[in-house]
Amino acid sequence: MRPYLLRIFVTALLFSLPFITNSIPKNVPPSQSVWFVASQSDKGLLYLDPLAKNDVGHLVSVPEACNPNDPQYKKFVAENFGEGQSYNIFFRGSFVGTAVFNQDKEQQESNLVADSGKRTLIPAGLSGLASTEAPRSRADRSRAVTPSEEVVAMRIAKESFKNVGVPNSLLPKITVDKLERTYLLPSRQPSLVGSFSIDISEQEGLIHSLFLIATKRGSKYHADLVWSKISRGETDNEKMQLVDHADMFGDGQDEVVVDIWYYENYSYRVYRREKNSSKWQQIFETGILGCE
Repeated sequence: MRPYLLRIFVTALLFSLPFITNSIPKNVPPSQSVWFVASQSDKGLLYLDPLAKNDVGHLVSVPEACNPNDPQYKKFVAENFGEGQSYNIFFRGSFVGTAVFNQDKEQQESNLVADSGKRTLIPAGLSGLASTEAPRSRADRSRAVTPSEEVVAMRIAKESFKNVGVPNSLLPKITVDKLERTYLLPSRQPSLVGSFSIDISEQEGLIHSLFLIATKRGSKYHADLVWSKISRGETDNEKMQLVDHADMFGDGQDEVVVDIWYYENYSYRVYRREKNSSKWQQIFETGILGCE
């Protein structure tokens, strides 16, 4: 089922529940926080997609909406989407404002929504994170890449595609889907985070995809995470893109949240640096979202 149909199922359930005003505290410790992926409409509304719960330093799954009659899911909705419930909004690790769940606008939009009072908290076309966690002060140092940084990122992407067997003849077809420069705590050096693709759709809809995180050490960028998908057909296509990054555990280290898009549905994945290493490891993944 497509994501918008999932939201409609959720909305139907929300109106069948007795809401609890301010059902949980506005700000809770990181060890008890619930996290959502947030995107903003041009109406100032934030669409919230449940991601995970922080269970004393570990991310755990939250109940999915595919079975709206599940008691655990009903409990989750009642606790986290009551009228007046507020959420702290983060973008590229920085606290950017608050939004409040609004039941009336929920009905109008057929989405899980929070009202930011027409303030733009998340740039158009990008995603951020929302949480019940207390905000922390941090400057947003992300920015668009320079032409020279894009050249570096493309070089790393070409080498990475070659390493997974893409022939040299296809490398000129690499395109940048999304690329930005940011800082991932605790590193004080910039990182390039990007998604790339090779569209050979004339061959049965094939699109090869790659995602990477490269961090500057000395004068050069080095790849610390590379994910790739070599497609065998249109229904086998996958694409990974950055959702956002944030210090989700309150320990001074960023986690990176990505989404993975499949033929008809999607999932979220969270990465964290390995202990005493620059490499990233997967620490959490949702189930396949969108229902079937």
